[in-house]
Amino acid sequence: MQAFQLMRFSAAFLTGIILAHSGLSLTTIGTYESLVFLSAATGFFWVNGISGAFAGSFSIDKERSTRKKINDTYNLLIICSLLVTTVLYVLKPFVLEWTGPELNTAFPIFLAFVFLNNIGFVNESIMLVQKRALGLILYGVFLLSSHLIGALVVLGKGGGIQDLLLLLLAIAIVRNILALTLIGREGFERPTRSGITAMAAASAPLVLSMLISGSAETIDGLLVGHFLGPDAFAVFRYGARELPFATLLAAALSSAMVAGLAQSGMSVESMRELKRETAGLMHIVFPVSIALILSSHFIYPLFFSTAFAQSASVFNIYLLLAIARVCFPQTLVMALGRNDLIFKTALIELPVNIVCSLGLLFVAGIEGVAWGTVIAFSTEKVILYVRLRRETPFRLIDFHPVKLWLVYSCILLGAYVVSEIIANQ
Repeated sequence: MQAFQLMRFSAAFLTGIILAHSGLSLTTIGTYESLVFLSAATGFFWVNGISGAFAGSFSIDKERSTRKKINDTYNLLIICSLLVTTVLYVLKPFVLEWTGPELNTAFPIFLAFVFLNNIGFVNESIMLVQKRALGLILYGVFLLSSHLIGALVVLGKGGGIQDLLLLLLAIAIVRNILALTLIGREGFERPTRSGITAMAAASAPLVLSMLISGSAETIDGLLVGHFLGPDAFAVFRYGARELPFATLLAAALSSAMVAGLAQSGMSVESMRELKRETAGLMHIVFPVSIALILSSHFIYPLFFSTAFAQSASVFNIYLLLAIARVCFPQTLVMALGRNDLIFKTALIELPVNIVCSLGLLFVAGIEGVAWGTVIAFSTEKVILYVRLRRETPFRLIDFHPVKLWLVYSCILLGAYVVSEIIANQ
């Protein structure tokens, strides 16, 4: 799962590099990034919430078969994606005002992409449950190669926004064909109101919590776009990426461990496995983050262009999220079926993010917005652990390599200070 997520992120990251060197204007790149951002912003919370509930259902719902759960999950994704696409259609004037008139003729293509793209995320969930490790890797290779080769071909022929959207739509269609194939192997079932309702009820707390806690990126983007304009939005987006694979590796580890912890009944051995896997993740995330922080001010103008030089400072701040990203109290909470704790914590994180990001925006511009995200995300992890400690016998040391984490965190913070001092001289 981690290898797959790495390849999926690499597709988006490397496509950004291709766009930066394509000759397209900063405004056009900003428009394209706005569309990708809008698609993700309107789907990340319910897609991830439904996927998380699907994985966790194997510990709290042992009556329904795997085939039933897969079909209910797929049907719920279709319903939610249709609703989101309909809302975007109704809000077309506002979308065009935000992204620019260049999208007008390509808007139907954009809507089709949003609808199919969200449904396609069921593939990862099915492969994870069916333990298709090789299938996930091959799927990741397809996504990576199709995005890169497609972008090179489209831009090489002088294509624009509409052609790039057609490329994304074509990839989404292939993903949906794969989804139907995977579900067909497990067995199709007639959609039932009770099955879809049960999955929706199980997903609701996670969807709401991810809408709130995961809205940091959405809020940051809206604040920058509204107050600082499309050019600043493009610069911010190219910097607001964290470690290119930290988020995805952490999410993949968490998803895999939720199912493992739930199926084992939170056994001591499964807790130790989480601790070992977390330590392994740290040995990847922290050294790479440290190296990138120390070199980002040289890398960004090289890989992108001098127009994106300020993106390096935003990127460095987002790299600090690794300190909280490799902590997994939410994994235990989800495995225990206590999704309500995640939701309640998210209710606190949202106002923290809004206040900090908005306040710091007027103090430090796009870098201030990035700091607001770091503060809010760290607050969420602290609150989750405190609640977990109060309501369960689990200690931080039971599932987290504390000493290793402290050492790496101090080194990462020191690297950040050194990098920014050198850059500002």
